[in-house]
Amino acid sequence: MRKPVAAVLAASLLLACMPPGGAEAAPAAAVQLAVTQSTVNLREEPSTKGKVMRLLAKGESLSVLERVDGSWFKVKERAGKIGFVSSSTAYISLVEPPAASAKPALAANAEILATVTLRKSASVSSDRIRYLKIGELVQIVAVPTAYWYQVKDEQGYSGYISSDKKYVSVTGSLPGAPAATLAPTPSKTPAATLAPTPSKAPAASATPTPSKAPAATATPTPSKTPVATATPTPSKTPAATATPTPSKTPAASATPTPSKTPAATATPAPSKAPAATATPSPSKTPAATATPTPSQAPAATATPTPESGGTDAFAPNAKAASVVAFRVGPSTAQERIRYLKTNEAVQIVSAANRSWYQIVDAAGQSGYVSSDAKYITVTGTLPSEPSATPAPVATASPTPAPSGDEDGLASPELEAVIAAGLKYLGTPYEFGSSRSDTTTFDCSDFVRQAFLDALGVKLAADSRGQGQHVKNKGAYTQEWNELKRGDLMFFTTTAISKEMSAEESLDASLISHVGIYLGDNKILQTYSKESGGVQVTDIPQNSTWKTRFMFGGSAL
Repeated sequence: MRKPVAAVLAASLLLACMPPGGAEAAPAAAVQLAVTQSTVNLREEPSTKGKVMRLLAKGESLSVLERVDGSWFKVKERAGKIGFVSSSTAYISLVEPPAASAKPALAANAEILATVTLRKSASVSSDRIRYLKIGELVQIVAVPTAYWYQVKDEQGYSGYISSDKKYVSVTGSLPGAPAATLAPTPSKTPAATLAPTPSKAPAASATPTPSKAPAATATPTPSKTPVATATPTPSKTPAATATPTPSKTPAASATPTPSKTPAATATPAPSKAPAATATPSPSKTPAATATPTPSQAPAATATPTPESGGTDAFAPNAKAASVVAFRVGPSTAQERIRYLKTNEAVQIVSAANRSWYQIVDAAGQSGYVSSDAKYITVTGTLPSEPSATPAPVATASPTPAPSGDEDGLASPELEAVIAAGLKYLGTPYEFGSSRSDTTTFDCSDFVRQAFLDALGVKLAADSRGQGQHVKNKGAYTQEWNELKRGDLMFFTTTAISKEMSAEESLDASLISHVGIYLGDNKILQTYSKESGGVQVTDIPQNSTWKTRFMFGGSAL
């Protein structure tokens, strides 16, 4: 019995002496994250022969569990399924894990309200790090622009998210707020109070040295107190009180002495009464009192000039009546800066032409929006037309002509595309139709053929490629009511989720259908055998087509 007891005691001693570091080593390994760079199959086995579990969309976040055979990753997707994907950088990109030392306790000051993309920089074109989910806590560490927050998540990743209130709720104080208190630095303007330094003017009080009665009349200096605002002038106004004594006006003529105190030695002037008759000297005194003092008073009033800068402050005189594109120029072909939100206040600074306003938003960004009343409501006074018409009209007036907006038509090129497409009305639908003949079409084959027939332009053979082409052109919109005749329209299979951000709903890998917009809620398209092939579809207001609409724009 003693041997087993001794063995147990020895084992206990060994465990007690074992350093705790060994037990803590296992959890030290951080989970490796990755993001898909394009659509890729998630398979049950690390082989192209493995059964496809599902198609991963571009931008999905994955947890990498291990590398297999140098060509595959064993991964876990966000729904918890475990499978294998190609390790090629064309399909998947590893996300650098944050340094362990850079993971202090999170000082959360915001909460995620809807799924939003965490990006590497403050731009929707920047690489995606991962999706932040509803309820996640983040720390806002900086506010680089009015539209983006720089944040740190609970996993220690740092990046940028939209500052839109529908995505994030601020629960604490934002960084950098105290910096705004620096604004009071214009308190230097009180330095203008140094202007009263003309308190040397009391030196002019040396004028009382003429103990003459008139000087006594100068004792009503209290009357000067109202004029204390212009202390230099009071010293001269008493001289005017000296005018009642014409005989001593010469002494008053010594009033120039305030400007030249040595002239006070001119007191002998009284002995020269004739000099007093030299009425010109009184005429000089008014001149002295009139011209210098006004020039000095405005100089004092010139101190408010710093306030004149306030005229450049944001002065809203309109608001967005609905979501509308804010562009760099007065044309739908111009690059979009961002979307103005419903009821967002803006300042109209000029009318570029009868279809566009030049505006400035609250952040100081200048650009153009449609002047249509359904997009913008004027709430104040518009700038005078003379100032707005000279330069802008000359540069902007040509832009409406090519767009064809004036008469409801598209450009000549797009009208040719539409005409070419209408020639195929009734052509049967076939999924995956041949691109080398026109006996049948699927949606993207039909659109491609219309452009090829009309302009000789060869678009991508599939709707995703065509959508990416339109996105790359930059002149696209996610608003149905902003579409123009001739724009290509892109749809997904199911309704766009309300939890998806604007940039997420632009993912070209989700596109499943394309058509040509004709205006007035009509689409030239083909989508099924049952529907009759190529047709013009009239879209009702509450149609599921509108819930599946992703974006649209010109392919030219």
